[in-house]
Amino acid sequence: MDKLGHASGLLWTSTISDSFNAALTNVVKKKADAKSEFAGVQKTAQSELKRIKK
Repeated sequence: MDKLGHASGLLWTSTISDSFNAALTNVVKKKADAKSEFAGVQKTAQSELKRIKK
């Protein structure tokens, strides 16, 4: 058993995490449109994954 926590997946970068958290905050607190917010997350994630898979 790991006593010090766990690591996120290697493909879950801070850029993707920040984008996801910002979208979630906007949807919950600011009542933003979830579909458009998470479409932005998808675009960010695709770009980031393309960048790190080089």
